[in-house]
This record gives sequence, structure tokens and C-alpha cells, in this order.
Amino acid sequence: MRLRSRVYRRTLARHRSENDMNTPLAYSLSEACEAARISRTSMYQAINSCELVARKNGRRTVILAEDLSRWLQSLPIAAPKPRATAISDQSAGVVST
Repeated sequence: MRLRSRVYRRTLARHRSENDMNTPLAYSLSEACEAARISRTSMYQAINSCELVARKNGRRTVILAEDLSRWLQSLPIAAPKPRATAISDQSAGVVST
């Protein structure tokens, strides 16, 4: 039992480190737009309104993955739209008993 738990922990640790290596630390502006599935205009608006932090490396603008995630989490939650009611019983000529 003890051996299995050590092997499992090593496998789990290796799997986590592989995933961490594949996750970028920062995105270019176009990569951030693609990752967040938003338009370039929306990204620039968020940067200009100081809602999203962008950093410069020479001429290149980069957005840290943490900052992008934090900004996305800060967006308002979409409230469900009220269900459209079917044609009312009165206008449909249905009489309820």
C-alpha cells in the first residue's frame, strides 16, 4: 500500500509539473484575445480603463496570465434572461377550468 501511494504521488507531481510547463506565464495581446475569446477592441478598452493590467517589454505588450484570469473573474455574471411567456391563455382563446 505504501509503495502505491509513493508511485501515485510521483506520477501526480510529474503530471502537475508537465501541465505547469505548458501554461504560459504571459500572453501577447493577440494571444490574450484568443485565450479569453474576446475582441481586440474589448481588450484595449479594458487596458485603457485600467481594468486590465498590460506590461511592456520594449515595443511588445504582454498580459500576465494571472492578470487576464483576474480580469475575467471580475467581469459581471450574466443574469439569466426571464423566460418569454407563451401566448397568454386569454389571447389564445383557451378557457381554463
